[in-house]
Amino acid sequence: MIQILIPAFNTEMALIENIASMGSILAFNVGFKGPEHFHSTYPELWRDEYEAASLHFVDPAVMWPLLNAGDIRWSEIKLPDIRGVFKKARSHNLNHGAVFSRQIGNTKTILSVSRHDRELTDGEMISLSVQWDRLSSLVDGRAGLTEKEMKVLACARDGFDYGETAAELNISLGAVKARMEKARSKLGANSVAQAVAMAITRKYFTF
Repeated sequence: MIQILIPAFNTEMALIENIASMGSILAFNVGFKGPEHFHSTYPELWRDEYEAASLHFVDPAVMWPLLNAGDIRWSEIKLPDIRGVFKKARSHNLNHGAVFSRQIGNTKTILSVSRHDRELTDGEMISLSVQWDRLSSLVDGRAGLTEKEMKVLACARDGFDYGETAAELNISLGAVKARMEKARSKLGANSVAQAVAMAITRKYFTF
């Protein structure tokens, strides 16, 4: 599902994995029941151990982004590690890492990354922070779409052509085309149909 939500998903993951040599976790719309969309490339043995022991309940790298918005290296997190999660992670070569947390409405989007060899540089932290801002907005922040752009997308969703959309919204045909092009561009969609499908999949529509 997450591959559908993010255009050029493989390219985006390549940018992350170029920094996160030991893998990453992307979690969108994180609420009390967990994330709505989740993708992990951490080592399978570590994921199995982590899930079997329910370490997410005590992992400082999970608790910090739930309690805060911002960016932080694992080594800078001051929360108690009562179950030794970081030590267990190091046994799988997840020796260094960072988390990036964004507040979107009442939920969070969280990126966690790890390296085996060294701390992330300031430049790498900035690069991932900018990328996570963009992906968070794209998936959970309605990609910066305005209400006017959402309305033309809704008309397309309902089967209206450009002329019918112009009549429905009482705007010119040129305005319809301009707003649709902006919506398509913001979503990174190749066509109006793809833009509508992406908006539906991401639950952008409230009308």
